[in-house]
Amino acid sequence: MIMSTFENYATTKEAAEILGKSEECVRHYIRSGQLEAIDERGRKYILRADLEHFAPRPRGNPNLQKDSKS
Repeated sequence: MIMSTFENYATTKEAAEILGKSEECVRHYIRSGQLEAIDERGRKYILRADLEHFAPRPRGNPNLQKDSKS
């Protein structure tokens, strides 16, 4: 990969800073398929445009709703 193409990509560390999450959290998003990344020489790179629109899947069972009156 040519170095100039990396300007459109963020490392996992940069992605964590952009998302306000830990690097481990970003790696989890990649492993679970929530974030797409390319692997270059053992390092993961995420397209910056993908980070701008990223919203993690909600946690827990979506069929269960909290009753705010309880």
